[in-house]
Amino acid sequence: MSKCRCDGLVHVSEIMSATKCRPAMKTLVLRAPEASEAEIQAALMRGLQRAGWLVMRVNSGVHKTARGGFFRAYFVAGLADKNGRPACSGFPDVLALRDGVALLLEVKKRGGKASAAQERFRRFAALHGVAVETVEGWAGMEKIVATASTRSDISLSSAK
Repeated sequence: MSKCRCDGLVHVSEIMSATKCRPAMKTLVLRAPEASEAEIQAALMRGLQRAGWLVMRVNSGVHKTARGGFFRAYFVAGLADKNGRPACSGFPDVLALRDGVALLLEVKKRGGKASAAQERFRRFAALHGVAVETVEGWAGMEKIVATASTRSDISLSSAK
């Protein structure tokens, strides 16, 4: 592998030249992979925990049992799903607590969109004066962890 002098990117080619990039070569440009939601979430939880927050991952939805039945991990009282049943999905990924403050954090990779159930829960929480913050991408996670490390009266909207 050599660093191309023409554009600064790292190229992997069938024919390598340390001095110049040959346009006729087959070239594959390597870029840093996008972090997955699971990777962003794990880093967010570690960062908040190091900052003194009590951090919980909330597994939502319905889970299939070994016998073929279904188990609802939780439901939100007063909130119904699209079929009118008690809602058991849409709760944010992470709940963090410190100094009487609760953070509800939904983790998305860059460009990720909330599901209908997540939007329904966000609106329901807002009716009760509770904000659900979206942590978007690696940069969003780093900003929120930095803000949460120094303050407990956190307003994550200003950290974005």
